[in-house]
Amino acid sequence: MIRGGTLVESTEDDWDLTLDVNLKGAYLAARAAAPSSRASGRGRIVGISSDAGRRGFAGASAYCASSSA
Repeated sequence: MIRGGTLVESTEDDWDLTLDVNLKGAYLAARAAAPSSRASGRGRIVGISSDAGRRGFAGASAYCASSSA
């Protein structure tokens, strides 16, 4: 999810929403999948992120930070 803009243009609400969707969403999905993955004895949870966390993109400060995290 990309919302807001540059660090100066974006609001704290933009920042919070982006990190909630991209970070907390990944955590909650993995947490929900963990019991059945563990019970199967073979399951794996793989987290995939955008390259934006490594390269950065103008106007997407919160998104880039959440991708890096």
